[in-house]
Amino acid sequence: MMTMKKKRKRSPALTAEDVREHIEKLEKLHLKFIKAVKRYGKDNNKTKVHEQELAQWFLEIRLSPKFIELLTDNLRDLVDRIRYSERRVMELCVKEARMPRKEFIDSFSWPRNRF
Repeated sequence: MMTMKKKRKRSPALTAEDVREHIEKLEKLHLKFIKAVKRYGKDNNKTKVHEQELAQWFLEIRLSPKFIELLTDNLRDLVDRIRYSERRVMELCVKEARMPRKEFIDSFSWPRNRF
């Protein structure tokens, strides 16, 4: 007895134009979400609608694992460069300018609750 495998329907390959349009749509949805957070707060229903739209649009595009790895590596490199710069600024302020470390941290810390 032969079992037949179902053929999975493959989606057509994305063109560079498709990806560009998708990213532009993500940017617009992200902007709407940020504006809603600032206007209504994060727990408001209007904000949650924008958040769901943004999440759904993220799920619409399928990226290859290799591309995701490339994006992740780029992000890690960027974070590493930012951390290096932050350490260097702290070193200059604390060691060279003799600014108290606690004062530096208090004045240069990113706001905890940005939204």
